[in-house]
Amino acid sequence: MLKKLLKKVGDNVEVSKGQVSDKILLDVEDVQKLLGIKKDRAYMVMRNCNAKLAQMGKLTLKGRVNREFLLSELNVRGG
Repeated sequence: MLKKLLKKVGDNVEVSKGQVSDKILLDVEDVQKLLGIKKDRAYMVMRNCNAKLAQMGKLTLKGRVNREFLLSELNVRGG
């Protein structure tokens, strides 16, 4: 389901300094704003990204997602 969502929004997402702050970790509101999705879907995206990071042996925080990893999953260059 995440792949389907990422494919859907990945082509249409533009990232600029005004859209996503320079924070390292994004919260649910940041993910909602970036992807233009509802809160429950934003949490699902965050959980999936954090699960991938955990499988890679990286430290994750519940309710936060690494900005660089999220943008790389979306195939979007950060600003």
